[in-house]
Amino acid sequence: MKINFKNVLPLFFLSAFLLLAGCGEDEAANGETNNNDGNGSSDTHELVIAHNGEKGLSWTLGIEKFAELAEEYADGKLDIKIYDSGQLGSQEQVLESIELGTVDMTYVFEPLTQWVPEIGVYNFLFLFDSVEHLRTVDEGEVGQELKELVKEKAGMRVLMSYLRDGRQLTTNNPIESVDDVKGLKIRVAGSNVVTKSWEAMGATPVPMPMNEVFSALQQGVIEGQENPMSIINARNIYEVNDHVALTNHQFSPVWVLISEEKYQGFPEDVQDAIQRASEEAQEYEFELAEEEWAEQKSILEEQGVTFTNPDVSGFREAVESVYEEYPEYESYIKKIKEAK
Repeated sequence: MKINFKNVLPLFFLSAFLLLAGCGEDEAANGETNNNDGNGSSDTHELVIAHNGEKGLSWTLGIEKFAELAEEYADGKLDIKIYDSGQLGSQEQVLESIELGTVDMTYVFEPLTQWVPEIGVYNFLFLFDSVEHLRTVDEGEVGQELKELVKEKAGMRVLMSYLRDGRQLTTNNPIESVDDVKGLKIRVAGSNVVTKSWEAMGATPVPMPMNEVFSALQQGVIEGQENPMSIINARNIYEVNDHVALTNHQFSPVWVLISEEKYQGFPEDVQDAIQRASEEAQEYEFELAEEEWAEQKSILEEQGVTFTNPDVSGFREAVESVYEEYPEYESYIKKIKEAK
């Protein structure tokens, strides 16, 4: 809440000054409350989490498990509030709110490239072969180096990695080979790499926010879109696209981020509680995600969706030229391929 101090009586200034002096400068800076003994040991710290995930998704359940465990392990020193489903704005807006200090945590990935271009290496299509390959990279040298860059450039710490199942292509016609996507208007996320990749395959990519996709498909503005099956289900895409091509053209993580400044403002025992909760919640989300992925295809089949298994060799050949346009990613791409 913003306060217009010009209209406040001088006596209020004096009272506020004395109150802040009594509570201590560090406490005011870190948003601590309930200081009972004067040494900070019993302070309660508020942690605000905002994200755009739908209720019931493994990512959302994972962040809820984190909050439950962190509050438990912090022994009453953490008060965590979660705002899901975009209540506090788009992914980009939430990241900006973390910079401003009005939000503390989120889970996100693609928009983070605006702060850390290097993580755009995850946007290259057909670079990863599987979820297992992605996890090996994310937990290895490349993943750790990129997470350090997020801390340095964006001022955010990666607490957890959620893994996404492969992205699939949905349309109203069967896709059997790369020739079948020529001229097809396909919604893509805003990445230049992804846009150029679909262009290289002959499609007409249309960058568009996800919340506009359903109506755009209904109205014929676009003819297809690409997402993991969990999102295809959650967004009811099967109602407007009745074919799914199992291309598995992209595997990428979703990172759970916390403001580094906020994190460093916590006492050591609260930091330990957050780290412990993160490790356990990540494994919890992995297990949920594997169950979720196994169910997705059956759910879509029940909705009348037809699946195809296209020959992806032509897709792979088409996007190799895009790799060559980005020499700044060459060393990362090489290491990722070697990690298979």
